[in-house]
Amino acid sequence: MSIANASPLRSPFPPPTTDVEADRYKQIRQAVETALNDLLSTALEAGWSAQEIAVAVDEAGKNLKDVHVVTTDRTVDFPTPMGRS
Repeated sequence: MSIANASPLRSPFPPPTTDVEADRYKQIRQAVETALNDLLSTALEAGWSAQEIAVAVDEAGKNLKDVHVVTTDRTVDFPTPMGRS
């Protein structure tokens, strides 16, 4: 399937249902784990090893944490990745 014919992605992230920080953390953690399990399955089917996937996800997570600054209103400024416009 070409990118032009790809179905739009459905977000695995429901909106938060509380303003309690500990509960928000649990909610987003569950959503992220679901998304990562889906990513793992897809990458394994494509021929990547679990080790390669785990290292890549770990490095990407560390980069995400280092690069993106969360403001008090929970918005994030996502810079454009190098080489993309």
